[in-house]
Amino acid sequence: MGAADTLYCGFATHFVPCDRVTELVDEFGRVVWEAGGERDPIDAVLTRFVKDPGLAPLAAMRPAIDRCFAGGSVEEIFDALAAEATAEGAHAGWAAETRAGLLTRSPTSLKITLRQLMIGRDYDLEAALALEYRLTQHVMAAHDFYEGVRAMLIDKDQDPRWRPATLVEVSDISVESYFAPIGDRELRFA
Repeated sequence: MGAADTLYCGFATHFVPCDRVTELVDEFGRVVWEAGGERDPIDAVLTRFVKDPGLAPLAAMRPAIDRCFAGGSVEEIFDALAAEATAEGAHAGWAAETRAGLLTRSPTSLKITLRQLMIGRDYDLEAALALEYRLTQHVMAAHDFYEGVRAMLIDKDQDPRWRPATLVEVSDISVESYFAPIGDRELRFA
């Protein structure tokens, strides 16, 4: 993601070019020291350093992304991506490339990720982080994480052998098991 897409998605509030970051940090230090940590002077400093990163490429793709990822299952998403790719529209190449990339991923991970996005949509930050942590613990106790590491980084054969190997073989019960509480190891915030 570039700066424009990062702002568009709400992952950032301001864009400051790299060549101005040191100057910005120095100015923050001076202003915070003089203002005793008040917010208004910080906003004024940011305003002086902010630059418009231009149009967000994701904004133009948003209708296609929304169409393709609206499905309630990974299979529906694959079907929508295939339809978008064969429609020969402006986003056909993106849809074909996205579908091809997703087809190389662990079927279990795809289903876990979709489930996570669906249930975590309205979570606050702490609940989302707790869920993420729980999922990491379950995923690291399963086969596919280590198989992916083996195929991509160790043997570098780029040929992971996922278990199960297909989406149809990944049961709802299996997916739900990744969301099960982990007892004393749950991430908690004070």
